Amino acid sequence: MIGVAALAQDQGPARTGSQWSAEEYDKACAPLLKTSAGDTRLNLLQFKTVFGKPAIRWAEKDYQQVIDLARACHGYSKQGAMVDGNNWRAMIEGARDKVLPVAERSIQVDEFASGLAKDAIKFPQCSQLLEFEIDPVSMKDSSAEMFGQSFMLMSDKDLNAAIQYVNECLLFVPDYAQAVKGWREAQGKEHLNKIMDKPLIILKRRLEWRDWEKRPSDLIVQDESGAVIPPTMTSRTTREMILRFNKAAALIRRFTPETISILVKLADDVTMESKNAYDIAYAEAVRRRVQDEIFRRP
Repeated sequence: MIGVAALAQDQGPARTGSQWSAEEYDKACAPLLKTSAGDTRLNLLQFKTVFGKPAIRWAEKDYQQVIDLARACHGYSKQGAMVDGNNWRAMIEGARDKVLPVAERSIQVDEFASGLAKDAIKFPQCSQLLEFEIDPVSMKDSSAEMFGQSFMLMSDKDLNAAIQYVNECLLFVPDYAQAVKGWREAQGKEHLNKIMDKPLIILKRRLEWRDWEKRPSDLIVQDESGAVIPPTMTSRTTREMILRFNKAAALIRRFTPETISILVKLADDVTMESKNAYDIAYAEAVRRRVQDEIFRRP
């Protein structure tokens, strides 16, 4: 229940201003003079917190409670300001027609999320996803802050759950973003689709990596969170470098001078061509391992 309506309900439902004592009348109606009907309408349309409750959580009864209160307080005045019940009704109904459908779709998303199977993640409010950040160079994103765990650390089950949840947020977030951030509808959709892209890619690359021949000596690199970076998430040149390294590392006579020369050249090529941190991390790991091998030689 919104705060201002709670004040009126304390005085009893369906009462008119003339039935209240002066103290009751003042307590119930004064909040309507602290803001205008027009400003309240605008705040609702911008999904701000209104009368103590976020507009995205307003239900039909909340709008009706304010309309009923304004009607009961019609004519209430103080210091030259007066409550116009008719104007309040027009403003609140106008906001309700635009905001309530979005709020109802957000409730549908919450209900959908409660039925999703997951391991360790949490679901943020869909509205929070508007602040999700992705850096295609550093390969960092806001998944840990938003979901409680980075995409790279998530199990396949959690990645699928995150994808399904963000996809469900498409029900209302584009409209919400249009009101809150002034985004075009297409911008809101594109933003959510970009969030889904990374977990989709991770799932795909993990599947591809399962087909690789694996040995205990294979090169494995982790990101800053400690998550393994599947080598299949790297560029073609980086994969060639990793495969050559893995093949050499598995041999008894491990790294020949020719192999070392090829690996150093490939690592340099990766550094020159690389567009993201995953490629660089593997190139640096190859250099370190090759240098260690050289220094170990008598």
